[in-house]
Amino acid sequence: MGLAYANLDQTTRQYMLEEIAYDVGNADVYEGRRLTDRGRAQWLPILNQACSLHDDDWLAAQQKIQGLIKTMEIRHVRGKVIEATVPITAAETLAEGESNRFYIRGVCR
Repeated sequence: MGLAYANLDQTTRQYMLEEIAYDVGNADVYEGRRLTDRGRAQWLPILNQACSLHDDDWLAAQQKIQGLIKTMEIRHVRGKVIEATVPITAAETLAEGESNRFYIRGVCR
């Protein structure tokens, strides 16, 4: 279950989109290291859509439905390089974190 956005109205959503555009203009968009190549290409469009019409639950679901999250990743453990399964919550973690970040910035505006 996603976060509760008490003040998520059209004005806040517009400010969220402006904050995303600001980050894009400053080459400061966080994509997350667990997005696939396709995920990185699709990240901004689905993030914008989530902020304009939906919520973090929708954003996480889109990452899963569209296969935008890696299933495996490389980790460094005690001097060894291993391949490990990406946590099942990776999509939710990225969606909640970025949605919340832009929501907070939108509310502050």
